[in-house]
Amino acid sequence: MSGQILFLREWGISLRRPWPRRAEAHKRDLIDRMLALYHDMPCILIGDSGQHDPEVYTEVVKAYPTRIKAIYIRRVDKDPQREEAIQRLRDELAHTDCELVLAADSILIAKHAYSKGDISARGLQAVQRDVDAHHHDPE
Repeated sequence: MSGQILFLREWGISLRRPWPRRAEAHKRDLIDRMLALYHDMPCILIGDSGQHDPEVYTEVVKAYPTRIKAIYIRRVDKDPQREEAIQRLRDELAHTDCELVLAADSILIAKHAYSKGDISARGLQAVQRDVDAHHHDPE
């Protein structure tokens, strides 16, 4: 699959600075705008378990049932209650074409996307290089 990749940070969202209050509403608004602007483009949503991303993204799939191919959530904590909540969201999406994947790291996410044909081998290698580069940087 080839196509444009859009990141929310390019639309004014940054992971580096704290989210404003009601960030999930802001994020949902931006996703709605992107889906409207690129009305024929299938989408993959990527986020973290520590934020409200799984809940926001599940609502997006319910609103746009044919547009979202996958939701990738990177697990950033070991809270079993949080994992159970995300599992319940996965169950809510079981009847859709969207797969919610909870993964320990970006490489597992990239490998899954590659197995589905959503990123190229070059894209998978780029994620691996990026993770390796950040892993070796001194804190």
